Amino acid sequence: RPLAGTRAASSAPPTPPTSGGRMVLRRAEVQKQLANLPSLLTSARATPHHSNGRMDGFLLTEIAPGSLPAKAGLQNGDVVRAVNGRPLHSVADGAALLQEARRARSLDIDVLRRGTSLRLHYDIR
Repeated sequence: RPLAGTRAASSAPPTPPTSGGRMVLRRAEVQKQLANLPSLLTSARATPHHSNGRMDGFLLTEIAPGSLPAKAGLQNGDVVRAVNGRPLHSVADGAALLQEARRARSLDIDVLRRGTSLRLHYDIR
């Protein structure tokens, strides 16, 4: 969320998903948002989600319009369960995801959305 007197980051949308759930995110935008970790961490609330007493991902809420999560098509109520096939069972797994995203050419994100499992694919160019 931009501060008063500052300009919001470009709100150009990602390339719309194809039938396979693929989107293209601009590398410059990803790098810019990941470089400002405090801003990124306030762009959406990600709280540990548990099933059967075990953490199985992060529940996303309060996604800010124009933020990287919004541009990636993530929605309030989504549970991000895995990235590139690696389950998110701890906060450390989430931190590792951010490091991986900095240098990734693509990401596959497994999401539980309103009870339905989805795999979202992102090419980062």
